[in-house]
Amino acid sequence: MTLSESQAREQLRASGLRATSARLAVLQALSRSPKPLAHSELVKALGPAAGCDPATVFRTLTRLVETGLATVVSQAGGMDRYALGSGSAETHEHPHFICSDCGSVSCLDVVATPSLEVPRRWRRSVQAATLQLQGRCPDCLA
Repeated sequence: MTLSESQAREQLRASGLRATSARLAVLQALSRSPKPLAHSELVKALGPAAGCDPATVFRTLTRLVETGLATVVSQAGGMDRYALGSGSAETHEHPHFICSDCGSVSCLDVVATPSLEVPRRWRRSVQAATLQLQGRCPDCLA
């Protein structure tokens, strides 16, 4: 679901953030992307027209993650990849596939409900879990 400017503006305000042009641009770019984006991919997707230099995009991502509007869904290869967070109208809660050849991270449109027994001592401590599958993507297999 792509966020309109007014929807993005409302989400920023609801999270206590000013709706700056950089925040609006980054939030909307994350909502348009079919996959999690690395900082460099986001800078490229925004292009020079957005008027956001790499440092501004980084600071914006950091602030969006702090407020829950964005989340780091993968750190494959030491590179954070971002998507809309749980504080957003659309959450990004599904497994991801990481290609061991090309390094791409893809969203898997499947419902995964792994069974997990957390020891009693840790049950209240666990706040979130992610599922990442790894192998060779269909493009690299071809």
